[in-house]
Amino acid sequence: MPHAGHPPRRLILNPTLRLAGAVAELSRRGLGREQIELRDPRALRYVRWGATRVGARPRLDAALRRELRRVGVLVSPSAVPRDVWLDARLDFEPTASRGGTRPSTLAASRLDLRCAVHRGPGVPTRVQSRAARGEPFLPAESILWVVRPEARLALPYTLTPRLARALRRASLPPGAASVLRRVGALDDGPDAAARRRMAWFGQVSAWRRELRRHGHVVVRGLFEPTFLEAVRAYHRRIEREGHLFGGDRRRRGAPLVYDEPLTSFLNGLLAPLVGRLTGERATPTFSYLRVYDPGAMLGPHLDRPSCRWNVDLVVGGDPAPSLHNAWPLKLESRRGARTVRLGLGDGLLYRGDQVRHWRRPQPRGRTTVLASLHYGRPHVTPGR
Repeated sequence: MPHAGHPPRRLILNPTLRLAGAVAELSRRGLGREQIELRDPRALRYVRWGATRVGARPRLDAALRRELRRVGVLVSPSAVPRDVWLDARLDFEPTASRGGTRPSTLAASRLDLRCAVHRGPGVPTRVQSRAARGEPFLPAESILWVVRPEARLALPYTLTPRLARALRRASLPPGAASVLRRVGALDDGPDAAARRRMAWFGQVSAWRRELRRHGHVVVRGLFEPTFLEAVRAYHRRIEREGHLFGGDRRRRGAPLVYDEPLTSFLNGLLAPLVGRLTGERATPTFSYLRVYDPGAMLGPHLDRPSCRWNVDLVVGGDPAPSLHNAWPLKLESRRGARTVRLGLGDGLLYRGDQVRHWRRPQPRGRTTVLASLHYGRPHVTPGR
């Protein structure tokens, strides 16, 4: 019997739990996502009842209750991860009318037909079906998906109600047009689109030559600044909310989460580009999110065969990583060791199982958030 003044701790069925057969996938605050196997039929009955609330509630004895709490099926409310959204929010200030005249409009400006407004938090299947199967990472608001067809990239932006209403008009206010043009959502005509395609194909050719020459290539300029700052803010929030593992012994100060929702989305999003650059079929296998603290280091090593192709993508850090202050990465290339610095949104593509790479201790006062995206055979899964 509990002591007076100390009521029994309230436990709830983990609301992040998803069941596939006997395998449950769930998240816990401070631990991130994980998979467990429910071998006890009583545990399976309880979880299935929790999903449907049909019939009588199965009884749990003390031993099974302790076990379900240990593996995260039953959690205290404080252990449930809070919602953290990628919120690349777009808004505009309406032009004030002067002398009783109406604000001017840009009748020729139209939303690019390749763009689409979709209600979050889900991801449209035509954009990225793999991410839609995981946890949501977008707010339950109107999301503008801005598509770059030449790069096969589609980036989500949150629309304020004011901007969403402006998009439904026959013509756009100047402020709205300016914001949408900045993120690439306005169609500037066939000539501009043709120039963008030519510039992109030229950039891809240059990246392919660099990859053949050195065995690795730095890819820059894939993401627009508004989106990048939202990604950085997102990762600061999930770290603050305790969604990260405590790290492993090989990577001091490097908490990690396996297939974190936004990281998983980016993994699939960049697969077509990886395929274009490598000339191989690039199937996303898995991803890790790593937060490297001051003093973190990485010894020289090669990766497992499951990491046939890697993209190390810088998605955050304090201060914001740039080419001037970035934590350098060392790689063995065909022409000797090279030092690479990655700013926010920059990615490094290389053969993890062939290119030896390492990092010296990160300086004081700096953190780096890295999305490690891996591509290989579809059936290969990471060891836990």
